[in-house]
This record gives sequence, C-alpha cells and structure tokens, in this order.
Amino acid sequence: MYNMRVIRGRLYMVLYYANSIEEDRKKVGSDSLRSMSMHSEFLTESYNEYYALKTHHRNFILRIRETYSYMEKEYNQKTFPPALRDHIFQRDNYTCQRCGISREQTIARGYRLEVTHKIHPKEGGSTSFANGETICSECRIGKQQAEKQKIGSRKRRRLSKV
Repeated sequence: MYNMRVIRGRLYMVLYYANSIEEDRKKVGSDSLRSMSMHSEFLTESYNEYYALKTHHRNFILRIRETYSYMEKEYNQKTFPPALRDHIFQRDNYTCQRCGISREQTIARGYRLEVTHKIHPKEGGSTSFANGETICSECRIGKQQAEKQKIGSRKRRRLSKV
C-alpha cells in the first residue's frame, strides 16, 4: 500500500524544508516570509501524511498479530484445539507429513488425517503451531509403536546397568 522509497524521500524533503525555514527565519524580507509560509504548509501536509502512515502501520500490525496469534501461542493442554488443528491442516495442505498421502487418498483407503506433536510433550514439546504436524492414522500407529519400542529399550538399558 505504501512504498518505502517514496516515504523516505518525503521524510528527506521534510528535513530539507525544515532546514530551509530555519535559514529563512534568519533572513529579513518579504521573500523569506513567503518562502517560510510555503515551507510550513508543506511541513504540515507532510506531518499529516506521516501521522496517517503511522496510524495505518499500527492498525496493520495489530491486525497481523490478531490474525496470526495462533502461530505464537502455546496451549497448556495435551490435545490440539480445533481451530489450531484447522490451521495446521491448511499449512500442511491436508497431506500426511510422513508418507505424503493426500486427504482424498486417506478417505478412499479408510484412514483419517490427524494432528500430532512432532516432539512429544513428555520429551519437552509443546502444544503449538510449530510443534504440530498432519499425519494419517496408519503413520500414527507406526509412530506410536516406534515410541513404545524406544521406551522399552530405555527401560531394558536401565535394568541392565543396575
């Protein structure tokens, strides 16, 4: 909406005209008064543009934070809230991140898409947008079995060390 190069040029012009007013103020004569009046009108107009830009920028940042707040928020629960699940599905384009199966193929095969933690909460992961991934029900079963084997091998190692 706003071109930064144009804005920087306008701010340069504001500084230039402000400096010109200061120089004209030191001079005495009718030309300097007319020049000061012209420069002050430009400065007033530029200030109004700057204020409008500042207001627009603040409102824009607030809208961005409001719209994408789910990306920064961490939830104090084990499951993903429905709204966050929808955002994760959209980010992953409704495809399993393990095997690459699409939503249509999961329906045809009788599977379903789910959202799981990349890093399990027991291992320090959080329930957040960054830690969620779309996965099909078959890959989830395989993931759970792999986690069980991993936990089982840890227990066996602890027993053998004692």
